[in-house]
Amino acid sequence: VGSEMCIRDSANAIPQALNHQALADLLVKEMLPAMLIRQSALVVVGGRQVHAIYSTAIDDDRLPTKQSAVRHLLDTVKSYRSPELTPPDHYDWVRLAIPVKIGETGLGAWLFGKRDLDDFYPLLDVNLLVTLANQIGVALQNIRLIDDLRKRADELQKANDELQELDKLKEEFIQNISHELRTPLTLVQGYVELLREGLLGEVNSEQKEALDIAFDRTIFTVRMVNDIISI
Repeated sequence: VGSEMCIRDSANAIPQALNHQALADLLVKEMLPAMLIRQSALVVVGGRQVHAIYSTAIDDDRLPTKQSAVRHLLDTVKSYRSPELTPPDHYDWVRLAIPVKIGETGLGAWLFGKRDLDDFYPLLDVNLLVTLANQIGVALQNIRLIDDLRKRADELQKANDELQELDKLKEEFIQNISHELRTPLTLVQGYVELLREGLLGEVNSEQKEALDIAFDRTIFTVRMVNDIISI
């Protein structure tokens, strides 16, 4: 009864796993010991690559690394495969291979090897593992969505950082315009006005006409600089 409760609680917790490590810990530390399973591996397929979420009591070189190998195991070990009837090969440790999918989309495979005490998987347990595999499919889909959201959030944060950097550059640009252009133009405008008013000495009519033109040009240029700063 205790093991059944553990399995039930673990099954309910599977879709709530937020990353691959949390999912692996739940399966390896809680569920598999309750079912007396010694050898198992959960592999997912991404493109042509195969990635192991976890493996227990299995050498890494005996795990499938290609999509074709995963598909072969799912096609040939659909129910319990007795070790006495299994021809020796790279994957002869696999007693049972259960597809992990979401809807009709295959995500990977849950592979099982030796089991205590009699190293046998009755139909009732196989059906239970199939149900759990469906829960794992939901968890993997949720984890993928979370990873995509985190990636998108990182991209948005990077874009925001770049915008802040651009905003900083904009402020520096405005300050440079204000200091390097508007300040000297204001000084020029002031001195020209003093000359026009004759406060720095008498000016003849031709000189005053030239100073009027210069004064008008400085006003226009100051307005243009102010417009640039406003924009």
